[in-house]
Amino acid sequence: MWSGIVTFSHAAQEKILTLTNDEQDAIYLKVARDAAAELGVALHCVSVHRDETAPHAHFMLSGVKQGGKSLRPKPGDLSKLQDVAARAVQHLGISRGTAKQQRIAQGQGPRQTTHRTVKQLHEDLPREIAELEKTRDELLELFSKAPKPRFEKVEVIKRRRTLLPPVTEFQKVITKEAQANYVQHIKSIFAEYFQSQKTKVDQLENEMMNDRLRVSESLRKIRGIEENLQRIATTLKDEIELRAKIQAQIEDAVGIHEDVRYITQPLMRPQ
Repeated sequence: MWSGIVTFSHAAQEKILTLTNDEQDAIYLKVARDAAAELGVALHCVSVHRDETAPHAHFMLSGVKQGGKSLRPKPGDLSKLQDVAARAVQHLGISRGTAKQQRIAQGQGPRQTTHRTVKQLHEDLPREIAELEKTRDELLELFSKAPKPRFEKVEVIKRRRTLLPPVTEFQKVITKEAQANYVQHIKSIFAEYFQSQKTKVDQLENEMMNDRLRVSESLRKIRGIEENLQRIATTLKDEIELRAKIQAQIEDAVGIHEDVRYITQPLMRPQ
């Protein structure tokens, strides 16, 4: 048999949750039936899960086509199944996810575009989570060390005395007009000085704000990645439990077959 899962993005989940359970079941059943028809096999069962964070459904398809040929879907066939699933929910304004080649063209790496086995995910997820936690801690430490603006008091009188030349006998007899011009000149010097200091403070504030925005954006991305990893881990747990149940059923069937063969064996001996 082949197993499949019907899942939705965060935005699409909100639309699905507005539907009744019967309406949701109808959508899951249509997606599974259309997928079976696309591959030319029979649909065995559909299992809807509503007791977890994200609504989703699992379905099982026959591994043998009509005529006895084994089902061997190619990547292109599996990609078409997403188009088939999208048609079942297009009336809700939901479309299929971005194709793998397009995501690669957008700059996504192998970690986001390559499907990994359960074993690979069990090996990779702890390491990836540890790396993300390390990056988060480094960003938090960087944020805590970000420079903060410091406003130092300027002793205006002391600064003015350093700018004024010493008083001479000639200056004692200068005209009021000359004194006014001189005072205006001193004011312009102070205005330039304070403007330069204000420009430096503004630059520091802008740099600090940009650093905080970059750190906040990085933290937001990390939280999103952590949520995605948690959803993947939850999905893997469900798949492992389902496979364990299937394996137990197979073992029970094999045991029954052996019991039947043992019971009927004396009846099949030649006379």
